[in-house]
Amino acid sequence: MSSDTGHHFNSLFLHNHLMKLSLAERDSWWVKFLKYQLDGNSSVKRLIDWAWGKNEHNHLSDESAKLSAIAIAWFLASTNRKLRDSATKALICLLENRIEALIEVIKLFEKVNDPYVIERLFAVGYGCTVRTSQRELLPKLSDYVFNFIFKAQDQVYPHILLRDYARGIIEHSIFLGFNQDIDLSKIRPPYKSLWTEVILSKTDLEEKFDTEDYAELWESVMGFGDFARYTIGTNHYSDEWTGFQKGDTIIDREEVYSSFKEKLSTNQLELLENLNPIISEDSDLTIGFGKHKVSLQTAIGRKSIEELSEFQKAFKNSLSGNLLIEYEQEIEPFLNHNHKIINTGNYFDKRIAQRIIFSRVIELGWKPTLHHQFDKMIGTGRGRNTQPHERIGKKYQWIAYYEYMAKLSDNFIKSSRYDNEIEEYEGPWNPYVRDIDPTMTIKNGAEKKIEKPFDWPADQRLNWNQDCNQWVDSSDDLPDVSNLISVTDHKGEEWLVIEGHPEWTEPLLIGEDRNEKPQKRLWYQIRSLLVSEKHFKKVKDWASKQNIKDRWVPEAPSRYELFYREYYWSHAFQQLLNPYSEDRIPDSTALDSLSEELRSEIFLSVYHFLWEEEFDYSKDQTINMIMPSKRLFDGMNLKFSQNEGEFQNKKGEPICLDPSVNYDSQPSLIIKKEAFLAFLKKEGLKIIWAIQGEKNILGGRTNRNWLEISGIFNLNIKNEIEGETFAKSPEP
Repeated sequence: MSSDTGHHFNSLFLHNHLMKLSLAERDSWWVKFLKYQLDGNSSVKRLIDWAWGKNEHNHLSDESAKLSAIAIAWFLASTNRKLRDSATKALICLLENRIEALIEVIKLFEKVNDPYVIERLFAVGYGCTVRTSQRELLPKLSDYVFNFIFKAQDQVYPHILLRDYARGIIEHSIFLGFNQDIDLSKIRPPYKSLWTEVILSKTDLEEKFDTEDYAELWESVMGFGDFARYTIGTNHYSDEWTGFQKGDTIIDREEVYSSFKEKLSTNQLELLENLNPIISEDSDLTIGFGKHKVSLQTAIGRKSIEELSEFQKAFKNSLSGNLLIEYEQEIEPFLNHNHKIINTGNYFDKRIAQRIIFSRVIELGWKPTLHHQFDKMIGTGRGRNTQPHERIGKKYQWIAYYEYMAKLSDNFIKSSRYDNEIEEYEGPWNPYVRDIDPTMTIKNGAEKKIEKPFDWPADQRLNWNQDCNQWVDSSDDLPDVSNLISVTDHKGEEWLVIEGHPEWTEPLLIGEDRNEKPQKRLWYQIRSLLVSEKHFKKVKDWASKQNIKDRWVPEAPSRYELFYREYYWSHAFQQLLNPYSEDRIPDSTALDSLSEELRSEIFLSVYHFLWEEEFDYSKDQTINMIMPSKRLFDGMNLKFSQNEGEFQNKKGEPICLDPSVNYDSQPSLIIKKEAFLAFLKKEGLKIIWAIQGEKNILGGRTNRNWLEISGIFNLNIKNEIEGETFAKSPEP
């Protein structure tokens, strides 16, 4: 009934009820209700599956679509990551061509007290922005987002992911030629927010919350749980930020500590040394430094809290007034649990982060009486059988963490990879904190179409009936490389493989074990480079003399931090793929032996897209695809298709794609030959393919010989594929 515009119990009834509740009260029953709703055939699952389906809701009125979206938006509150992520993708599919309805939905949730919900609604907004066919409505969406998030420059909504989605909505609109009056500097970092004024000490927090009722929460944030170690980062000392706020003078804490110890007497130094909690003894191991040898010590225990307290009291009693003040203000706050100085000149103190995040979880309303029973059932840690479920406390931890990261990036100096330089924060790709790609709506690998869109003649050629050693040594049945590079679709149109990784493995009979029976395999790597017509002959002559094992054609660049539809236009793309944004060949390859003049005339033909984010449960496996390089994308005036892995021309015709994304097909980038030839002619370019392959035997008991395959190919004056394949057994 959620989408029924005239029904009393449509989604507005649910919305008005849920909006009245506090975050903690609502989660105490709504999150519990949602936990298993993605299982079986619940109404929640049916609604998500329907909205995520292609073209299943095009007949719906905008008002009914909006009502459906309101119901799905409340699923974003769930601690079931799969449910929350699936709801995100469902909303994108439902609203990507209903921008007016999208704006109305976000407005309805402007004052929602659950950051989990509003953050993902902006993710939905970003996904819709880069996917929509209603581009003429993007200025209206962008103006709304700017006024809601960025106009109040005294403080921008402190959530590191929400800000990025909001920024992406506006930047893409500007990229398309709209909203030119918006100042980019106002939507890009640095932003402004207030740093946490009161940070409770660990002692204060321990007194109230280090109890059985808060055990899972305490261990996860303040103890040695995975969230503390891997998300906050307490298991390592490096960090992307220093401990100094912007405008502060950077202080080297190790120098301060060293200077302080120089002022101490011998007796005071001994008392200070007693504060080391580790009990050690000399071992038999030594390390030599020239003529000198140093005996190593082995830790055999740890002093008790009572002992350390007495040593601390004795040491402080030994200090004069000024020394005591210096110790308590400049030294003691920066000592860790092993009595080692934390150099905040190098990194932010993660203990402060723990206390800020834990305090914020409590502030958000986590209570044992409301949430402990549910959270105890879920448990803590990674790799548990309860995944993708998380505790309500974990939900509040993520909210607090993303708020903390936003405020940290606003107020503290970022560490630099280079000395004497200040590196500015650019976006949540560095440091990487992203958790879902809202720009693509791939469901899962099981939905790939079984039929193949292209004819691959090589599939029918291989002879599996030979003896293993005879088969490995023979090159008679090798596929014709021209049939690997040139393929025909079912309409009879010719396409060229710009990059491909075909592989064939001998089928196993029923009952055969791959580990017991030798299995024949053949694989190829087809890579290509674009070369200026002027220098083509020189580069080809050089390439023909190279050892193919050197892989002189560099592998295409790949960045796990980028969203799929951020390629080619976004600030993140310019940051992460620079200098490859101009498709220059990377350094430190075999191509270094070419002159600089020749190198400058060779260009990448593809990129590799990779999305393996562990917390994105809208996918069931890593998503890989091969994409055209920026030179190809721009030069051929390509645009993203609604189908992932597919690119269209201005007429909306697919002319470039990776068929493995949507079909049970070989991973490759394939492009229509006619359009590609027109591009080469216009740009004054030619293409060179480098082929590398191998025949080998997998498993079983065999001598494991193999056959190496290589070759260089190009298009001749008649635009036919020409070249030569070489096959040889490796030298012993």
